[in-house]
Amino acid sequence: MEQKLTRDEWNSVEVPVSAAERDILKFIIEGFHTDTVLPRCVSAYTFLKISPSKELDLHIAHLYFKHAGLPPLEKVKLKTADKIRLQGDKKIPSTVYEMILMKMCSTGSFFHLERMLQLNLKHANPYVVSYCQKCLDAYVPPLKELVMNAPALLEHNPCDEYTNISLYSHQKELFALFKEPNKMVLYTAHTGMGKTLSPLGLSEKYKIIYVCAARHIAIAFATACCSSGKKFAMAFGCSSEEDIRLHYSAAKKFTVDKRSGGIRNVDNSRGEDVEIIITTIPSYLHAMNYMLRFHPKEEILFYFDEPTITMNKPDDPLHPVLQRLWKENVIPNIVLSSATLPDVDYSEITDLPIHKIQSHDTDRTVQVISSNHTVVLPHHYCETYEDLQKCMQHLASHPVLLKYVDLRSILAFLKDKPIPFQKMKDITIPSIKNWYISSLGEISREDWVRMKHEKLTVPSTIQFCAEDAWTCSYAPTIYLADDVSKIAAYCLKTSKIPVSVLNDLMITLGKNTAISEKMARLEKDMEDKNVDADKEKKMADDRVCPEVKKIQRELEVLQSQIQSITLPDYLIPNRKEHLARFGNEDKQSVAFTSDVDVATIEKILSTEVEPSWKVLLMLGIGVFSTTVPPRYLEIMKELAVQQKLYLIIATTSYIYGTNYPFANAYIAKDLKDITQEELIQAMGRVGRDKRVPYSIRIRDDAILQTLFMPQPSPEGSKLVELFHK
Repeated sequence: MEQKLTRDEWNSVEVPVSAAERDILKFIIEGFHTDTVLPRCVSAYTFLKISPSKELDLHIAHLYFKHAGLPPLEKVKLKTADKIRLQGDKKIPSTVYEMILMKMCSTGSFFHLERMLQLNLKHANPYVVSYCQKCLDAYVPPLKELVMNAPALLEHNPCDEYTNISLYSHQKELFALFKEPNKMVLYTAHTGMGKTLSPLGLSEKYKIIYVCAARHIAIAFATACCSSGKKFAMAFGCSSEEDIRLHYSAAKKFTVDKRSGGIRNVDNSRGEDVEIIITTIPSYLHAMNYMLRFHPKEEILFYFDEPTITMNKPDDPLHPVLQRLWKENVIPNIVLSSATLPDVDYSEITDLPIHKIQSHDTDRTVQVISSNHTVVLPHHYCETYEDLQKCMQHLASHPVLLKYVDLRSILAFLKDKPIPFQKMKDITIPSIKNWYISSLGEISREDWVRMKHEKLTVPSTIQFCAEDAWTCSYAPTIYLADDVSKIAAYCLKTSKIPVSVLNDLMITLGKNTAISEKMARLEKDMEDKNVDADKEKKMADDRVCPEVKKIQRELEVLQSQIQSITLPDYLIPNRKEHLARFGNEDKQSVAFTSDVDVATIEKILSTEVEPSWKVLLMLGIGVFSTTVPPRYLEIMKELAVQQKLYLIIATTSYIYGTNYPFANAYIAKDLKDITQEELIQAMGRVGRDKRVPYSIRIRDDAILQTLFMPQPSPEGSKLVELFHK
């Protein structure tokens, strides 16, 4: 049975996002109306807070950016305020646009200078821009050398941190399409590229029904609605429209607490002010009918996030729910949003006009590592020339896969070929990857037979709780497996905890477990005795019956008896002492470690999760599974959001629900039957944040065929079956 939102979940929605995130949310909302940019780099005028003028251009150039060829300074009559700002020892920081240009010019970084000049920053000093452009024009680029050095130039491009923030192209296209109603849009883009937030912009014209299968993604979107000032409601665990709950921002009729000033007794039937309703799949029809009370269907938009959830299975309890949802839906504005959607004839499921939006970030590279610790290029795993042709065509028609084609390996493969680039600006990560695809098409059958596959090798990543832990670098790692218990046991076994330490831990954990079980029984008794509808408010105000107070005191005593346990740093992956234990002290700058505090460990010690998993948490390892206690899982999610865990072990159930940035991923051997869409979803968890070396470690090379070769789509077949009109 689907659960309603808990008090803790409602409270989490109220936690404001950072000021920077709030600016992005506002930017997306405004982006529905105007195509604006957020500059991340300022000119000298902006930094100095001086109004630009032709008279001041030369004065400022002489004062801060003196260079050869600068005309002599003429006497300029300055305003008093400007004179004050220009006097003294005020220095312009290195992050100001003109300072960046001058430094790139002086260091000969012309490849990046060309890209910085393309920013066309408002109020940039014309003397600086002109000088740098002349230097660039005089430069004769060694194109072949630049191409071969592309990983250093492009994957760690200093221009990235200064590039203006703008809407993604897929967001612009989506907003443009829905200036007019009555259509279905197939909306695909890599995870982490703003798809989930696009409904905020669409809500400027439509009332949104946002449908999400993953509970915590829905809650995260509710937080975004709250922080951006959107009036929203939640439909979770609904058996009727009466179960829908309004956030206070959307409340129309309510009472005000005279003492606290807080809102009480919200009339949830008054939803005329709701701009966005967030719902789960089973509650969708209730949410739809609720919104139809207040608005004509033409003014409502049905935004379905990850519509193929569970469609990889022949049968699932969610399938009849999905079928009924689609059959009874009357909303004529639909978005099906996912990192990947099946390639099927969508006219079989709707009579609406169909539009496709496909956006794939090939400007980033994630290394795929084979079980033999070699970097994978797709053609390495083509057994025949015919397979090569299929692979090449598949890559060309599925650009989403190019993210997983390693740039360094491509250039090693193409090093003896003439480059197809005529200018520096032509050298980009997408253009190099497309060069790789076209080069595969030029290979003759005879050349293929004679070809030797040279593969780049990488260090071992197998003992990731011991000597290979340092390879889990830069950010948390996720290990996706069907049998999470097996991987958890492997982690414990290979962490090389001394037997004596482990025995002492297990004895203490056994005592703690007995106490936890007593606490669980008491908490159940307390729930049973608190049957009042206002029990949470009464408990918060300490207005409970004597029996409940007695149980509360017993729980406090038991909690105090939980023994605190920690592990020494030499056992915790990638702590300084742990790296030294295996002779990897020189890897400390890249090795990522956990940061789980004692208070959190104590919370976990009082949960009913099995003792060995409590030890794993002390190592910085969390387990995501449908079988773990909810309290444990909530703590793991919180740690994951804060990037406090070294490693997360998760079932594929969390592929759609894990919205955390990872630097590395393992795909377990027991996932060899994973579908291509599931695999792309899983791999999309990696490479979503800052630019660092990312990797995906495949434990069974058969999975590589699933990734890079054409495959049947169970999701597509099931989607047509369930949604057939």
